[in-house]
Amino acid sequence: MLRYLRQLLPLFLIITCLTGLQPAPVWGASGETGSPRVLKIGLSEYPRYGYKDGDGTVAGIDVEYAYRIAQYANLKAQIVLIPDAETYFKSLDDGRVDMLFDAIKTSAREEKYLYASQESGSSPNSIYVRNDDTRFEYGSLEQLKNLTFGSEADSEVTKIFTDWCQKYGFQPKIVLYKDSAQIDQALTRQDIDAGVGGTDSEEGFRTIMIFAPTPYYIIFRKTDTELKVKIDEAMARISAEDPLAKDKLIQKYDVPNAYQLDAFTREEKEYLALHPTATVAVLENDAPYYSLSSSGQPQGILPDFYAKLTASTGLKFKFVLYKTQQEAVEAVKSGQADIIGLFSDGMITANHLDLRLTRPYAATSAVEVTRSGSVIEDSRSIAVKTSSINTIRRSLGTNNSIRLLGLPTSAACFSAVQNGQARALIIGLPSATWIINQAGSQAFSMTPLSNLTIDLCGAVAQDNSTLCSILDKAIHASEYTFSGIVANNTLPEDNWRTFISRIPAGGIAAFSIIMLLLVLALGFTIFTMLRRQKEVAALNAAKAENTRRELQVAATAKSNEERNQFFSNISHDMRTPLNAIIGFADLAQEKVISPVVKDYLSKIVSTK
Repeated sequence: MLRYLRQLLPLFLIITCLTGLQPAPVWGASGETGSPRVLKIGLSEYPRYGYKDGDGTVAGIDVEYAYRIAQYANLKAQIVLIPDAETYFKSLDDGRVDMLFDAIKTSAREEKYLYASQESGSSPNSIYVRNDDTRFEYGSLEQLKNLTFGSEADSEVTKIFTDWCQKYGFQPKIVLYKDSAQIDQALTRQDIDAGVGGTDSEEGFRTIMIFAPTPYYIIFRKTDTELKVKIDEAMARISAEDPLAKDKLIQKYDVPNAYQLDAFTREEKEYLALHPTATVAVLENDAPYYSLSSSGQPQGILPDFYAKLTASTGLKFKFVLYKTQQEAVEAVKSGQADIIGLFSDGMITANHLDLRLTRPYAATSAVEVTRSGSVIEDSRSIAVKTSSINTIRRSLGTNNSIRLLGLPTSAACFSAVQNGQARALIIGLPSATWIINQAGSQAFSMTPLSNLTIDLCGAVAQDNSTLCSILDKAIHASEYTFSGIVANNTLPEDNWRTFISRIPAGGIAAFSIIMLLLVLALGFTIFTMLRRQKEVAALNAAKAENTRRELQVAATAKSNEERNQFFSNISHDMRTPLNAIIGFADLAQEKVISPVVKDYLSKIVSTK
């Protein structure tokens, strides 16, 4: 037996050298503490996709997507940012990372690495120039033939670009740089004419060509089959549960003002020269998208957003009012207007109407607005804007019990709910926000409709592709401003009606009670004051009467006194002559006189 073991010992040593003493990792197996295994994930260090923020935290589109994949695979992710293409694959080869994100598939790499079963993303490659470099127009191949390009060393994008140029008959002059930051610096210094990148745009620069859209994959070492299977399963689950997961992350990390206006083609430049002003068809009183201020000036989301488009393109816009969406459509088709300012009924309806849609300004969720406490089973109609009626009808499917009432504006839909013509309205979130802010959140309730998203677009005539292309580029460069414009134009209006409407019912009741108490208190106060005033007036009248009487008594007394004094004086003044007369009469009676005289004298004496 020992002899046989000695004979097998060399074979055992050879196998040990080939396989190594360490067993291959069992991905997904827990450690002693029961925690998931650590998975080291290599990512390109690139703005928005993989970077360190101000406090050193690793963030970005690929970072969040990698964390989510690791979570679904029951692995703990450790992100390793790799700054350049030169060390990208070396980090996987030497074991610094267990897998790499965003690798382009080539036959040579497929021989060396394992590729995930589904792509992790896809992006067009681009050629970009300085914003102030006016030599170039968008999409022209001839302008590329004598340029000097900057591209990243050891990057597959460089090879894809070279092959693409050769396909169109010229050999590009390329200067290689370590990473994209050095390319941008060289372009800013004007050491090169243009840069080549693996995305559709480069922040701070202007794209003049998009070429060869390329899918990207996660790759693994050839020996990590079990890890590849786990990652494939995790990615498949994510795709099944949330097909737009990567798109949502791209929108989340969309940097405001990151996009510059792509260069115009020769045809677009000629169009702008011949048509410096475009006419935009809008609906009357279609707040918050379009309305007139008290001074008659256009206001709302569309005037504000189109002002941004003017700033980026130089194209001016004139708004023309129409009563219905159908009138606006006919105006554009007949050439009376160039653009429908707001078209939200989708590509199918646009195609039937022979219209060409612009790139969406934004995609907004739809909501259902009802009176608070209303019964959902109510059989009355649902009010919707005519501009989105077909999109909403398709989202409701085969539910024939619901009757849609198409009306031109948000205000008309809201009025239909207020007067009982419709039990609810289904509308985009900006319009619903505006309605709730004007009417008061207490009186109405808002329910999100998760299965219904409305694209807010412009529309032009089907044969006006040049204008549509110009608008698409302008919208792409300005769409980051749209949400802020919506927020500014859905605020409550500053007038007494909206102020009252925003007061809750309990507040109105309390205010009414307080006002009633104040009125009662004021009435009581006025009544008390009037009564007191009457009492004071009566008292003053009594005092005046007493004074009058006192004065009258005093006057009477004075008059009596004066009379008595008068008579006293007269009595005194008359007594002496009377006494003398009487005395003389007495003396006269002693004389012999006639009987008649004697009678007179006796009468004089008797008066004494």
